[in-house]
Amino acid sequence: MGVKFRLPSLFDNDSKALVAKESRAHVPFVTLPDLSYARERQLNDAGEQFLPVYAYFAAVPKADQKADAVQAAIAQQVAGTFAGAAWADAPLATPDGKTITLKRLRVNGPQEFMNLTKNTPVKTDGRFDLYFIDGPAHFVLIGWRAPKAQAEKWQFDGKTESAMGTVTVTEAAAAAAPAGEAPAAGANKTGCF
Repeated sequence: MGVKFRLPSLFDNDSKALVAKESRAHVPFVTLPDLSYARERQLNDAGEQFLPVYAYFAAVPKADQKADAVQAAIAQQVAGTFAGAAWADAPLATPDGKTITLKRLRVNGPQEFMNLTKNTPVKTDGRFDLYFIDGPAHFVLIGWRAPKAQAEKWQFDGKTESAMGTVTVTEAAAAAAPAGEAPAAGANKTGCF
């Protein structure tokens, strides 16, 4: 898809890939268009309660769609649960000390997370960040969601912002494959779209 970034180390071998058809792969309050998959990692809070944190990945083919229309549809859905949800510019530090600015939709408040130990949903304060990247042939959506207690203990927000600071968009991926074909096998590495 021409978009690459580094996945935070929290999503290591202890995390689980969730395919789009699994219910836990979805954000409870918004349908991400063309969701490819999600990663889930169980983390404990200070009181040793384990709840999951998530990374979400979607690549929306541009076709005749406009970036503003895709963003507006997502913001409208999220605003149904979190009043005032809107996209804003998010300046992020890059590894080489520069700054990139991406569009981000950020909401905080009560969200449902599945306690896998007890197999019951838990409603607790959490944060959801969704980033919008304009790739060569796709609009790429990268989302992060975590309960507040786990995010604070594991410094989740700082790690995900650092990951988003590594985003690069290349035209080479689009040019490498003939129209209508996927890039050659092995062309994408983990964390690349």
